[in-house]
Amino acid sequence: MEKWITLCDPTLLISADEYDEICPSISDKNYILLYFFGDIDIDMQNELHRVAEQRKLKIISFGRVRPWCDKCIDSDPTFFLAYFKNAQYIVTNTFHGTIFSVLYKKRFSAFVDTKIKVKDFLCSIGLDGHVAISATDIIGLYDNCEVLSETVQGNLNKIIGDSRKYLQDCLGDK
Repeated sequence: MEKWITLCDPTLLISADEYDEICPSISDKNYILLYFFGDIDIDMQNELHRVAEQRKLKIISFGRVRPWCDKCIDSDPTFFLAYFKNAQYIVTNTFHGTIFSVLYKKRFSAFVDTKIKVKDFLCSIGLDGHVAISATDIIGLYDNCEVLSETVQGNLNKIIGDSRKYLQDCLGDK
């Protein structure tokens, strides 16, 4: 019987410092980054506005026009990185939104519903507490979420290291 190997997503094989080399500077500061596929109900919109107002932050939507946000950005991957790097807080329902929140050691909440891949990733590194169920979780996660402890960083480093080793073993000296 073959043994199955689980490798990390390739985006994790590059460090935040390496991503920074292609990351442009942006003028936006003090914002909640919203990287969210699909519609956002009125309860979540209201909660985002409440958190933004309390924290004196703007709401920037990346990848989708949302008239209720302060700014909407639809740009290339390098600006994607820049907006993740500079965000005060990130609200996402995507796998890569979660990955870059972790890589850039940001406060974030992940609305994952049935997205097993995101839940599995967060559980594997010890950040399952970042999973948001409802709009009211946004404020609690903003105030109380762990950014990246030594334990979480160690779990992440192990997953990345194991993946790199497996890939190097498969490729040999090539």
